[in-house]
Amino acid sequence: MRHLSRRNFLTSTALGTLFLSHSFQKVYSENKMSRSETSSNKIVVFSKYLQNLDWEQLAIACKDCGLDGVDLTVRDGGHVTPEKVEKDLPKVVEIFRKNNIDVIMITTRLLNADDPYAEQILKTAGSLKIPYARIGYHQYKDDLDIKEQVSMVKKDLQKLTVLAEKYNVILGYHNHSGLNNFGGPIWDLIEVFQEINSPYLGSNFDVGHVKAEGFGGAWKANTIAMLPWIRMIAVKDFIVENNKTVWVPLGKGCVPVKSILDIILKQGSFKGPISVHMEYDTKSETEKLEYIKDSAQMIKNII
Repeated sequence: MRHLSRRNFLTSTALGTLFLSHSFQKVYSENKMSRSETSSNKIVVFSKYLQNLDWEQLAIACKDCGLDGVDLTVRDGGHVTPEKVEKDLPKVVEIFRKNNIDVIMITTRLLNADDPYAEQILKTAGSLKIPYARIGYHQYKDDLDIKEQVSMVKKDLQKLTVLAEKYNVILGYHNHSGLNNFGGPIWDLIEVFQEINSPYLGSNFDVGHVKAEGFGGAWKANTIAMLPWIRMIAVKDFIVENNKTVWVPLGKGCVPVKSILDIILKQGSFKGPISVHMEYDTKSETEKLEYIKDSAQMIKNII
């Protein structure tokens, strides 16, 4: 960052390394846990990719794809909009449960407990026994000290976590690769999680983005460091073309999905949902649904 002093940058980097190193050593100093039942890991799809389907069509599509449920968009332009969450979310849940699947998590853009409709969203989700909610993500500003910004994010998430705990909903912060994304380096998220230290806040761990930011191999240490905090998982794949990330079907790229899931499932006690993501265009809706079905089966074979 342009206005970050060299001393502050080195301090931030050193602290990041310290957090990663501590978590790395902690994991490997403990006895490795054998994998218990995998039935608790529900496989869902991020409904952004099926945004053109109405609620009934969405439920049927998820069931036909062999999913356990859905990661439902509850945000502007989503399957449920924030201002209508109290009225509409119960209707969606009823439709899904009628089809013997469920709304297992929701994706929001919440950043702070003071955000519009934050309480309504989490209260409604909690009342419907939707256990997981993905939240929004912050971005670094070039003209502020990194440590100061980490502290600011911590304050935002601390307030939001108190609200989530009130309504018994677990929050997941999504790690995005790319310029200025808070959480991309991983150490910054871990610092926030450690300081807040709540079972109601953790990572919506994206295996594609962790590979993109740790391409040379840091993805492994970052995954191990994040183990105590992973609440949900997002799965996607990519290749590199002209020095850019190009998202491709699962299993067609360079993301070591099996290795990452093995670390999470065998060395930890992860029980949360695994969400199928797809960031590339398909030729038809039929092809899209086939991809979702194939991806769900691929994940089942891994876990």
